[in-house]
Amino acid sequence: MYICGEVKRPGVYKIDDDKRLIDLIYIAGGFTENANSEAVNLAIKLKDEDYIRIPAKGIKNGNGEVVLSNINENKININKATIEELKKLPRIGDSLARRIIEYREKMDNLKE
Repeated sequence: MYICGEVKRPGVYKIDDDKRLIDLIYIAGGFTENANSEAVNLAIKLKDEDYIRIPAKGIKNGNGEVVLSNINENKININKATIEELKKLPRIGDSLARRIIEYREKMDNLKE
């Protein structure tokens, strides 16, 4: 995992797949004094190649959550993404990608 932003020791860390973000932050020395710790979901489970940026206080980061993405990937519009595009996102497999598409189609039908 790669963690940067407002942690004391940003960098790449290898940790077990069953660990959560709180474990990685602890390994990275904890939050800095300038960290916006309330904008971070400490309970999320991590997987290899996660990119985590801890925001600073006073800086809005989209919807207020920590950004998780594969650093080599482009942004994906979940409102228009195909199943294959959705599966490129962290923790999105076949089943969840299909449910996202089905939900999207259901909502589109309700609008008509």
